[in-house]
Amino acid sequence: MELQTHLEESLSKFPQIQLCVDSSPVQDLTNLKSKWGLGFELSIKRDDLIGPAFGGNKSRQLEFLLGEAIQLGADCIVHGGAVQSNYGRQVAAACAMLDLDCYLVLSDYYKQKQNTGSHLILQMLGAKISYFHGELGTNHEFEKLQLSKSLAALGRKPYLITYPKSEILGSLGYLKATLELSHQLPAEKFPERIVMPAVGATYIGVLLGLKLLGYKDVEVIGVAPLLNEYPIQATVLDSIKMICTLLKIDFDAIDSPKLDLNFSFVGEGYSKTTNESLDALVDFARYEGVMLDPVYTSKAAASLRKLPSDGKRTLFWHTGGSPAVFAYSDEILNHLKN
Repeated sequence: MELQTHLEESLSKFPQIQLCVDSSPVQDLTNLKSKWGLGFELSIKRDDLIGPAFGGNKSRQLEFLLGEAIQLGADCIVHGGAVQSNYGRQVAAACAMLDLDCYLVLSDYYKQKQNTGSHLILQMLGAKISYFHGELGTNHEFEKLQLSKSLAALGRKPYLITYPKSEILGSLGYLKATLELSHQLPAEKFPERIVMPAVGATYIGVLLGLKLLGYKDVEVIGVAPLLNEYPIQATVLDSIKMICTLLKIDFDAIDSPKLDLNFSFVGEGYSKTTNESLDALVDFARYEGVMLDPVYTSKAAASLRKLPSDGKRTLFWHTGGSPAVFAYSDEILNHLKN
């Protein structure tokens, strides 16, 4: 309890807004465990059920990021992603709630369907969209920066969501989420292994949160949905060090978190489905009534079938994004036929 209280007090010092009204539930996946013949207990934490506009993990991160934006007097937010961006949808929804203008630079490089799924919702939420024709990464981030500078030149007060701020403050949302999980589950039921999508702040926050709360032996497997767009491993390590500095924690005094990043389920690349990911997406729906997304969570879920039959209590952390299934209707329907 002392570790929990200390972390709660540390997080309370940061400006925050409330987007996630309730804790996300933890549910057993007994049907899926049986159908897949898994040799371990399996549960799911449903972050797809929290936050506005169909929710997701970014709502937790935005509580801290937009908390700072409001404190700084921002009147608009600048961010971006792919056309079906889960993050963009949640930023636009939060901006609508806070009466902030939302500017999004969306990459159409990945040929995702427009005017459906999250892209449709973005337009309904009033996001001001511009398009970038390259892949995600350095050049895309530069385009966001240029837009932010252009807005500032017009007298606006933009708040740019980009690295390192996006990972540092964003990760605080998942330190808080790990606290939430520690309150939900007693020690004898706490997961021995957590599997989740991994790009940045969500994975970072859970990894560090477990260390700070004393859950040193919990294995955290991050399943990457991309290969070269972002330097994930370096980002995770650098971000953890910067968060420790922010929280006034001696990084060298804690056990260095073990990075367990799995890149073997990416397939042909970011936004591209695989047979394994489509199997997982359909099976989660048919056996548990849980909707995954085609880009992130379905690939992470597919990795569950490759885990050893070691009896470990395993938790799959659902990060949201399910509206994107409508943009992948052709791939899903073809998979069902075959």
